[in-house]
Amino acid sequence: MEVSYLSAGKQLPSTNKLIPLTPFYDDSGIIRVGGRLKNSILAYSQKHPIVLPKTDHVVNLIISDYHLKLLHAGPQLLQAALREKFWILSARDSVRRVVRRCISCFRNRPKFAEQIMGDLPESRVCPSSVFQ
Repeated sequence: MEVSYLSAGKQLPSTNKLIPLTPFYDDSGIIRVGGRLKNSILAYSQKHPIVLPKTDHVVNLIISDYHLKLLHAGPQLLQAALREKFWILSARDSVRRVVRRCISCFRNRPKFAEQIMGDLPESRVCPSSVFQ
C-alpha cells in the first residue's frame, strides 16, 4: 500500500504509521526515511535509512548478520549499528528476538552470584547506651 502511494507521488493517509518518518520513494525504488539531515555531511544511507518491516525473514537475516559481524553484540549496540543503514519498524523487539535466539549468546550468558549476607555482630543488634 505504501509503495503504491509513494511511487505515485501521493501523500500517505494520516492514519499510516509511517507518517512520522516522512518517507519518500528513492530513485532505485526503495522507501527511505526523510528528515531534516539533507544538508549534513553524513553519507546518504545514514541521512535516509531504508525502511524495513519488523517481521520479515530478510530482516531477521540482516539482524543476524550484523549480530555475528559485531561479535555477538548486545541489543543496544546492534540496534545502533543497524540504524546507520536501516530503519526497522519496532526494531527493539526484532533485535531482542534475534539476540535471545542466538545459541552462543544463550550459552555464554553470565549468571550473577547472589551472596547471602552474614549475621550482624552483637554490638549492632543489642540495645545499649550511646558511646559505650
